[in-house]
Amino acid sequence: MERKKFIRTALATTGLVMMNPFSLLDILEPETEILLPFIDGKRKVTLLKPKRSLFNSVQAQSYGYYNNYSYGNLAPYQQWYAYQQALAEWNRRLAYWQQQQYYAWLQQAHIQRMQTVLSHYNNYQYIGQPDVWPTVKSIYAFAKDNFNQPTLFGINKSRQEVAINSNLQGAAKIFNAVNQYYGNNEAEKTVGPQSSEKPAKITLPNNDFKWGKYYKTENGVLAVSNPDQKVMADNGYVGQLAKYVTGPDGEQYAVV
Repeated sequence: MERKKFIRTALATTGLVMMNPFSLLDILEPETEILLPFIDGKRKVTLLKPKRSLFNSVQAQSYGYYNNYSYGNLAPYQQWYAYQQALAEWNRRLAYWQQQQYYAWLQQAHIQRMQTVLSHYNNYQYIGQPDVWPTVKSIYAFAKDNFNQPTLFGINKSRQEVAINSNLQGAAKIFNAVNQYYGNNEAEKTVGPQSSEKPAKITLPNNDFKWGKYYKTENGVLAVSNPDQKVMADNGYVGQLAKYVTGPDGEQYAVV
């Protein structure tokens, strides 16, 4: 399976858009400048913080809702049908991979474990097809909940269940960049989840930090700052700060 599918699916499900830095700077102000290693060379990054006038204001966000009359009666059937389709497809694909001996490490234990993990998502609105990442001996798939929020879930090389959602958009952009510079195998080792997400304190070389989420990878960890922990790169792009590890160059950063 092409890893490009991971990029396409992640970007589509997260609704990735280019943000306008000027609109963000209406509510954010520069805090500290720092030079950080990016995959394409060193960049000056400005840490941003909310403007003081906004400290006492409350920002409300709407995540949408479903009309019980139009959706509620159909939801259980839709979720059941999505799960049954996913289960049938997973059984077919995993059995085919095993029969064709595409992956020497793929054993029946992997298939049974993945089926167990899949059952944890049987009430999700959409469950994607399984995708083997051979470099890290892991299997992943996408699921979207009733609020259209995506999760990448699966089993790692130790057949342990893993899942990420907060870092999914950043992970997709990092995968794309690493794939272009170092190739697919390095991208899998840099991005493929080997643990689920946990809260992180992303420490920078000047001992500043950003709060966010991290998960373990084959190369180390991948961390992305929280949505309210913005930075601005010297190319004018404003977004969340990502910190990750590649084999060739060690720790690197990105604005995602």
